[in-house]
Amino acid sequence: MPSRRPREVRGAFAEHEVDALKLWVYLNAERDKMRVSFRTVAMLAGVSASTITRLKAGKKPDCDGFMRLCAWMLADPRFFFRAPAAHLNYRTPT
Repeated sequence: MPSRRPREVRGAFAEHEVDALKLWVYLNAERDKMRVSFRTVAMLAGVSASTITRLKAGKKPDCDGFMRLCAWMLADPRFFFRAPAAHLNYRTPT
């Protein structure tokens, strides 16, 4: 079983989590604009219908689901982080 990060480290990154409500609002707006069902959104985005249901309930999607939904909406994933993307200080892979 993989070890979990210490509590203080998890807390340090909490502000950079995906804002599920914001993602839901934008996903719903795109769906309304296209006049399609959530089942159709799931099919077009390449996610399961349960991913959409969990998102509606306020739960965050997994990383793949999140990226697929952003791609379907043509949205920059950084827009849905709670902290501005400028505060994310990740190294560029070499």
